Amino acid sequence: MHSDIVQYQDKEEVVLWMNTVGPYHNRQETYKYFSLPFCVGSKKSISHYHETLGEALQGVELEFSGLDIKFKDDVMQTTYCEIDLDKGRRDAFVYAIKNHYWYQMYIDDLPIWGE
Repeated sequence: MHSDIVQYQDKEEVVLWMNTVGPYHNRQETYKYFSLPFCVGSKKSISHYHETLGEALQGVELEFSGLDIKFKDDVMQTTYCEIDLDKGRRDAFVYAIKNHYWYQMYIDDLPIWGE
């Protein structure tokens, strides 16, 4: 277990890291999260960096989401980024959907998986 427990103060920056995507039926086949044409948030830098357990154990290189997230900060519903889907980008998403791609992200040491 990771020994450094991060305790956030109200309004402190929380960093969301993007890890990998891949087909559900072949978990060994993985690609960088942004190999699919997902939006990247507009934030370019972070104020702190905590190596996550996932990085330490798996040797992965996580990519910053670009999302500006603050601990316990109330926000209104908003669009955080937009992307134009040309035929190539659309086809990439259709392929990922048909092949039941999953994704993984991290908030500090907490992994997030989904399909």
